[in-house]
Amino acid sequence: MKCNRCQNEDPKLFAYDHGVYYCRKCIDFSRLEVNEKINPVKLKHRTWKGKPKLDYELTASQKCASHDVYQYLSKGKDVILYASTGARQNRNLF
Repeated sequence: MKCNRCQNEDPKLFAYDHGVYYCRKCIDFSRLEVNEKINPVKLKHRTWKGKPKLDYELTASQKCASHDVYQYLSKGKDVILYASTGARQNRNLF
């Protein structure tokens, strides 16, 4: 038995439910039954043509991170930015 997503083969990490086995190792990504095929995700490229407008000033660290992210994106590279936010100040800015 082998999971097509995470390649798990450990029998202890499979569960049996309603006549099928599924992988418990990667269940956080959704239930995947053994022998179930994975359909690849088709991503669409989107471009935003606006200008950012903030009602506050960025800190020096935020300005540095923003500059670095911009440099990578302008070169067509992927970027993952991991950052914590202050209490009740979650903001999504694009």
